Amino acid sequence: NNRVNRNAFTAICQGKLEPCIAHPNAAERKLFFLFDTVHLLKCIRNNWLGQLNNSHTFVCPGIVSHANMFAKFDDIRDLYHSERNSVIKLAPSLTYKALYPNSIERQNVQLALKIFDEKTAVALIEYGNQNKICTSDAHVFICLVIKLWRILNIKSVDKGVRKRDSDSEPIRADDDDRLVFLNDFYIWLVQWDSFGLQPRDGCLTSETMFALKHTVVSACLNY
Repeated sequence: NNRVNRNAFTAICQGKLEPCIAHPNAAERKLFFLFDTVHLLKCIRNNWLGQLNNSHTFVCPGIVSHANMFAKFDDIRDLYHSERNSVIKLAPSLTYKALYPNSIERQNVQLALKIFDEKTAVALIEYGNQNKICTSDAHVFICLVIKLWRILNIKSVDKGVRKRDSDSEPIRADDDDRLVFLNDFYIWLVQWDSFGLQPRDGCLTSETMFALKHTVVSACLNY
């Protein structure tokens, strides 16, 4: 739970939460405070599902242009329903449970990863082109989260080799392009937060936004 962890981290930091502090038993070392990235991934998906506006839409800063993005979760649902009975599918990983999870299934990270999947992102563009509708904002949002997940979810030194994915390689230098991405992603989150949108009306909850920003900053400082 983000709030429980936040309170614990704040207590360790003696009342003011910091991305890192000096180790209490070894001053030359540092302790870094990151929220659980698996939980954050599920929170992003659950926040997206929880939007009460039209088409479950996140209203966030643009990436390609200065225009805001309108990432619609319903675009993914429409894609699923359009090929639900097809033998060959553009997005084979999408399932009903991934798109309409109950309260227990919302805690299943594998279902969240069916949304934040490269095949889903590519399929959205093809589906949009075929039906002459704009699905690019949902595509961009999914791609952002996929890249963030790959960078933060590195649990072994050979994962990048096994997955043939450079984003899953360990970060070994402070000029790594992925650190630039994390810095840019943090700035993007700050811009999104500055919109002042109400919860469930285009934005992440305050707890998820705080935990996400804090984790990205802590990950950057770790290098």
